[in-house]
Amino acid sequence: EMVFFSSKTLHFYQKIPPELLTYYLLLITYYFKTRVNRLIQQALTI
Repeated sequence: EMVFFSSKTLHFYQKIPPELLTYYLLLITYYFKTRVNRLIQQALTI
């Protein structure tokens, strides 16, 4: 069941252009960076 799902997911990812995948990765990285920075700033102000 899981093997079937992962192969289906792999097939889906192969259809996505690498540029789009890279863009999403950068977006996620940026989002987490800003979140962490905000948490650090909050911790420092307290």
